[in-house]
Amino acid sequence: MTAQPPTPTGSPSGSPPGSPSGSSLPISGTAAEVFHLLWSNRDGFLRTVLVPVAASFTLALLAYSVAESNILPLILAADLIPTTLFAVSWHRLILMGPQEALSAPVIRWGNRETTYLWRSILLMIGIVLAMAIPFSFALAMAQRSAAGHLIMALVSLAALFIMLRLALVLPAGAVDARYGFAQSWGDTAARGFQLMAIVLLVALPLFVALHIVNGLIASTGLAAAAPLTTLLLNSVGSYLFLAALLTVLALAFRRLSGWQDSQGAAVPAP
Repeated sequence: MTAQPPTPTGSPSGSPPGSPSGSSLPISGTAAEVFHLLWSNRDGFLRTVLVPVAASFTLALLAYSVAESNILPLILAADLIPTTLFAVSWHRLILMGPQEALSAPVIRWGNRETTYLWRSILLMIGIVLAMAIPFSFALAMAQRSAAGHLIMALVSLAALFIMLRLALVLPAGAVDARYGFAQSWGDTAARGFQLMAIVLLVALPLFVALHIVNGLIASTGLAAAAPLTTLLLNSVGSYLFLAALLTVLALAFRRLSGWQDSQGAAVPAP
């Protein structure tokens, strides 16, 4: 099992040395690298996803059984716990290599996971607050005319752009790097549109593929005959989709911040 080698140009402390102005983030090349890493680390994916998928599947069953209950939002929020466990493990696998990342316990919650979860919540709240007025305006326009749907799409892309500019704090937190929102914003200043294009180039084919699979499941009657199996497959598909997006962020963090591991050693190439 293998992982993509980093491009190390940093201090031996494991923290970013500053943004290398000449860092490259090619759109098609990075997208292809994401899919290559997903395939070459398929065993690592299965190991890191097993417990989170089981937890998310259980929470989905609870959510289905209490669909009309007031505790449904709490159940949905609880899914952030297994998602965080997986995200931290997957970021570390991509950035540090499978040998070191997979040597950690499958179930582990410490300061690293708490920091990651807190940063995720701050990021989501910040984006919601920043885009609340523009999105409300776009929603009102969409109800009045077809042009409003275009405005809503533009507002959604703007929200994605801002989120990605700040999101490098997530892989940084997974590897304990001293790296904040301001540094993420600065490091992505010249690469924000490239980063968004990479995310879209990775996400769209996966979204279409998962949609086709769901369509086949529905058309063959599997969804009605085995609803629990369908729910489990959907959970696995969601985590695969998440892994692809996390890989984009990990590659962007490594290249744009100049991060390297604490020993300054390169991870073996596939």
